[in-house]
Amino acid sequence: MLRLTEETRDLFKKHIGRVIKGEIPYPYIEFKKSYKNEFIISVGDVVTKNLIRVGIKPDLIVIDGKSMRTKKEEFEIEGYEEIRIKNPPGTITDELWEAMKRMKQKQKIFIEGEEDLASLPAILFAPPGALIIYGIPGEGIEIIEANENNKKIVRESIEKMEVKK
Repeated sequence: MLRLTEETRDLFKKHIGRVIKGEIPYPYIEFKKSYKNEFIISVGDVVTKNLIRVGIKPDLIVIDGKSMRTKKEEFEIEGYEEIRIKNPPGTITDELWEAMKRMKQKQKIFIEGEEDLASLPAILFAPPGALIIYGIPGEGIEIIEANENNKKIVRESIEKMEVKK
């Protein structure tokens, strides 16, 4: 299991992707204008719900049934194979790591705990050119392309996390 430390917490506040700021639904409408049918990984309940609302059905969905760690988010999405895993806040468990390694289309990973760091293994294991989309609370969304440069940045950041047995 990997865990955030104070040092690594600051590393993950830097944006390496395209940020679209604005009130919902603006960021999603703007993203849809540039969407070219790429493999989409949505991380977060609000992101997933809003992508679907603008007509984009993500290939892989990572949710935890909450928004901002407390507000319950409920919505149904059919046609996805569901995997349930546990992942505490501020961590990347071996379970989450393995689920991301085996990701496939039409899959929903439901996390009991928190999906706050799921974008990191998603970037590492996503097929080249895939887009990982997650929310920035109070700001908008970030879209990160799974390319070698971004994978390198994520690998270097993950290497600085605390390893727990």
